[in-house]
Amino acid sequence: MPTIAESMRIVKVQVSRENKNPQYRITLPKDIVDKYDMKKGMELVILDDNGVIKLIPRDKIKIAIMGW
Repeated sequence: MPTIAESMRIVKVQVSRENKNPQYRITLPKDIVDKYDMKKGMELVILDDNGVIKLIPRDKIKIAIMGW
């Protein structure tokens, strides 16, 4: 059985709407990282002024912006 450290992965998160684009690292379970393809990093998107946020894979952000 894997240890807790072996079953977790660190994912880079970039915050949108920031001039300097700070990056953070979060630790998530490996199965979630694999299921949602988070290995290349995530973008933290603020959806509204009520503080609703969403983590989106960075590749999907690029696809949405470029219209691919």
